[in-house]
Amino acid sequence: MGATYKTAENQVTLKIRLRDPQGNNYNRYSTYTNPAVDHVDVIVGEYGSKIDPTNTAAYATDTVKTTKIAARFAQTAGYTDGAGITTQAWSDAGNGWKEITFNYTILAGKKLYFRLRGSNLGINIAGETDNLGNPLIDTEGTNSAAKAFEDLWFYSNPVFVENTNPISAISKTEATDAIVLTPNPAKGSVKIKLAEPQQGLLTLTDMSGKTVRTIALNNEQEKAIELRGLPKGIYQVSTNNGQSRKLIVE
Repeated sequence: MGATYKTAENQVTLKIRLRDPQGNNYNRYSTYTNPAVDHVDVIVGEYGSKIDPTNTAAYATDTVKTTKIAARFAQTAGYTDGAGITTQAWSDAGNGWKEITFNYTILAGKKLYFRLRGSNLGINIAGETDNLGNPLIDTEGTNSAAKAFEDLWFYSNPVFVENTNPISAISKTEATDAIVLTPNPAKGSVKIKLAEPQQGLLTLTDMSGKTVRTIALNNEQEKAIELRGLPKGIYQVSTNNGQSRKLIVE
């Protein structure tokens, strides 16, 4: 497994180098012998302490609700998937090497992991990937050795990052400036201003965790969310990189 990086900063920079081997592989089942990496996803999620195996319900949970794709990189930038993630271009360093630089906000007290997922397949490929880039389940009985060599995925081990500042150490300025909501309380609509331009989604969730609005960000710093039709109450506005702020709808 990866190491843990501890920091008192609220933003981390990931510098990634990966290599797409040049030349033919050992596929003896078809002529598809030199696949190329189509894209690489940076996956992020929160982690905590080890789960007690006697805690049956927690130990049997198959997924982590905080896990998501934070960014996507490929040879060509510009494609936006069903979740609003817009592909960014990696740097080609020659001889199959790709270089990626990625910034991510980690708030005080948070523990995050990062890992890579890559494939030779594109996004929203019929029978192979959905519009979020996730692999689809093969139909039983349709797989073969030749097909397996055409459907390639890799996953890296995770690296762990912990912001060692206690949650109480978040300054009033930082809490205010990460996401500014105008007005708050609001009715009708709310204007959202971020500390810096971002890619991905703005998500509005109610207190039960249900998503009620999503707005795509394409390297943007300001957006408006329509609130008409929402019940009065407290909601949370979240960005794709972990920032969030409470919103009161009147």
